[in-house]
Amino acid sequence: MRKIGLLGGSFDPVHDGHMAMAKHALQQLHLDEVWFVLSEQTPLKDRKLTSYDDRRKMLELAFHKIDAYKICDIEKGSTSKNYTVDTVRKLKTLYPKDTFYFILGNDQVEQLHAWKDIDQLQKMVNLCAFARDGKKSESPYTLTYLQMEDIPISSSEIRNGKLCHVDPAVVNYFSKHILYEDILKHAMSEYRYQHSVSVATVCKELATCNQLDATLAYLMGYYHDINKEFKIINKEDSLKILQELAPEVAKQKESIWHGFMGAYVCEHYLHLQNKQLLEAIAHHVLGNSQSVYAKLLYVADKCDPLRDYDTSAFIELSKQDIHKGYEAVKKDQAIYYGEQYNDGK
Repeated sequence: MRKIGLLGGSFDPVHDGHMAMAKHALQQLHLDEVWFVLSEQTPLKDRKLTSYDDRRKMLELAFHKIDAYKICDIEKGSTSKNYTVDTVRKLKTLYPKDTFYFILGNDQVEQLHAWKDIDQLQKMVNLCAFARDGKKSESPYTLTYLQMEDIPISSSEIRNGKLCHVDPAVVNYFSKHILYEDILKHAMSEYRYQHSVSVATVCKELATCNQLDATLAYLMGYYHDINKEFKIINKEDSLKILQELAPEVAKQKESIWHGFMGAYVCEHYLHLQNKQLLEAIAHHVLGNSQSVYAKLLYVADKCDPLRDYDTSAFIELSKQDIHKGYEAVKKDQAIYYGEQYNDGK
């Protein structure tokens, strides 16, 4: 007979708080395993969830091959709302010899009264909850309380850009697949976001026409201005980073900085490691890299269809030959801006 902890949720995405709950439950309840019961849908939430497969993959990345952690797919494919009591009934039928401990967050304790058939549920499993800051929430239900230092993070905060309590492999995954658009939206104005999406679309078109990686091209276009408004790393801290890592950039005007700082944010904040992406973003302001992807991003940025001048001829030339298109755009920028060209406008 096994003692199995059940940690249910959407895990959209999984974060350090979830992992800490699993760890402490495993230790304090002397469990054999902890099963992460991944929900297809969540009864008490109206927000559309990220795809099941993506959320499952992020769980796998967060586990780091911890043998005691398993993913329970019993709710996968369900077309209706999944209630904990129904899931537990199925598990009890499938594994009648095992003892189950359902692990709750402190916020869930306060919602137990709204759970379907809660009285029946507490007869089938041991309900366990974590005391927040050592304090137990009052509840009419029988609960086993566990101790854990509170980790001030929620999945909604992560989707909005607070990434400090997420495994880097998970951050890399959802950044690479652009699962949470609000991360970029919270880093810039609506105008800047629309520009980023437009540039990403042009990057993808140019890459396809030039037999390059269209997915990579879209990604670098999408994130190229991520720190242009200094919302992730402010001007003061950006200058300190530049003075240490790129002193030649630090000496230039602020309008030049966001290229290097965008690459820095992508590498250290979003954990994107692709060297071609990082170089392209770092050099997209002045177009001073001979990397084909850097040339592509430079053209796409300067020729964004949302700009108030006609760039269609440059885009068409770049579709035929990105190198010729790049040279034409560089020449045009130098003529247009003259001595102001190096300001990175």
